[in-house]
Amino acid sequence: QQEIHSASTVGQRDLWKEGVQEGRINAGTARRIWIANANACEYCEAVESINADGVPIDGQYETPDGDHIDGPEDSHVGCRCSEGLEMEG
Repeated sequence: QQEIHSASTVGQRDLWKEGVQEGRINAGTARRIWIANANACEYCEAVESINADGVPIDGQYETPDGDHIDGPEDSHVGCRCSEGLEMEG
């Protein structure tokens, strides 16, 4: 299941990037947001909090230890968190 969840997250991100390339998503205003699941660990809750304003569509999330990761698939084994996309204007 971990592989399926990771593939789904990465696939969604690829679709958003395709939307930017096709002009349907404005990369200057779109923000990826971390969505901690209901039973999220402290690490993921911290990532969500640190990045409360989201990250650019091609950016990375800052972690509690100062590292940067692409998304939940890079956080830890068994992570069930996800991402969303917020678009302005």
